[in-house]
Amino acid sequence: MLARFTGDEGRRNLLYTLSEQKLVRGDKVLAEALASSVTLLEAQTGAAVIHQGGVDNDVYFIVTGSFDVFVNGKRVARRHAGEHVGEMAAVQPTQIRSATVVAAEPSVVARVSAARLEDLAEQFPQIHRYVAQELARRLYQRNDHIGSARDRTKVLVLASPQATAAAQVVQETLACEGFTVRQWQDGLARSGGLSVQRLQELAAGVDFAVVISGDDKAPASDDAWPATRDALLMETGVLLGVLGSDRTVLLEARGEHAGVEDLPGVVNVAWQPDPSDDLEAVLASACTRLRRYFERQGPFAVA
Repeated sequence: MLARFTGDEGRRNLLYTLSEQKLVRGDKVLAEALASSVTLLEAQTGAAVIHQGGVDNDVYFIVTGSFDVFVNGKRVARRHAGEHVGEMAAVQPTQIRSATVVAAEPSVVARVSAARLEDLAEQFPQIHRYVAQELARRLYQRNDHIGSARDRTKVLVLASPQATAAAQVVQETLACEGFTVRQWQDGLARSGGLSVQRLQELAAGVDFAVVISGDDKAPASDDAWPATRDALLMETGVLLGVLGSDRTVLLEARGEHAGVEDLPGVVNVAWQPDPSDDLEAVLASACTRLRRYFERQGPFAVA
């Protein structure tokens, strides 16, 4: 592909391509000066020309092809022929690279050093204005990646078999407080592997999950308890993987059997089952703590 830009014909192609750049805008004299200052490089698909955290400060003009921009491993933009990348490190010499730029297809770039670009800017002061305008446009584009908050916080409630009544109380109480609440009732142990994906999908659509463990002195024999505990641990692990430890809350009954309480770093709210009292009264304080925590954390932003 580089052959298109070598020789007399290639020089004309390069001049035309550079004149189309956003920092050149048809200025033939600037295009000539830039063409004499750049080094042409070919980048195959997947090759990175800039690495996040790097200390280099060259600027790359995309001659052909396109590049994906990644921040912390997440793709945030795609740049095409006629655009440039790497100008932030050139404008601010002390700043390290803020993103990784990877070829999305076989591409050609024209690389120029920050020092040489600054020399050109002294001859062509409009370069600084064009850089500022492009940075402002890209800053505005970042709004596309920042969603607005949900009007109603969404909560997923999951309970062990011995805590289904408690889960119903929590659901009704939080719903009365203005939260959108739904229960997970499939159970991984009962429904098999397909439910893992279903639970992941449900968790991805909520702001918080509440795992409720009862005082599991189950009607079944104690031999059944390990399976119940393991299923609850598995479901909790799925939620932690999707939502994180600050949005997965364990509502743990303090009873004879250990459940999933006191997992390091996970928010834990205890409640004490009392056969002599009704569940609403028993769970009132715990539900208040949940509400306050959810309000303090706030919902996820949504696009």
